Amino acid sequence: MHRIIKAVTVTAVASVVALAFAGIAAAEGPTNTHYTHYPSGSYIDDTVCSFPVTVNGWDTFTEHDFPDGTIVFNDTFHGTVTANGVTLEKSEAATITWAVDGSETWNGLAESYSYQDGPVIAADRGVVVFDADGNIVEMHGPHPIILGPGTDAVCGVLAGS
Repeated sequence: MHRIIKAVTVTAVASVVALAFAGIAAAEGPTNTHYTHYPSGSYIDDTVCSFPVTVNGWDTFTEHDFPDGTIVFNDTFHGTVTANGVTLEKSEAATITWAVDGSETWNGLAESYSYQDGPVIAADRGVVVFDADGNIVEMHGPHPIILGPGTDAVCGVLAGS
């Protein structure tokens, strides 16, 4: 009996030590960091509105890969969206975290649309957390684009109405 207790104790202590070192490794920071800058580019986005929208702009991001599998992505986008002869400014400055449990957290300016040199039409700002199935499980700050009315407003302007 004494041998079993001793073996279980040694195994438990070894497990705690291994977990402690794993925690230290994760706390130390990313194992890989990638910097990418995309020069000016253009593409058609058919997910914003019920009609195609041309997106022009540039994107800069930094990706940090952590030992536990977490990925942190700092993304900045500046550009325009155009449809039906109407052009709006589009910007993003967010930190996106993909956790090992499949959840995704956006923090910062997820998306913003404004008139050129004018007021903001709609902007998602703050924190929004999605579970592994894409459901919103936490939200702080205004998110009219994710919730719908902001998208309706942006698409209404781009439709020329």
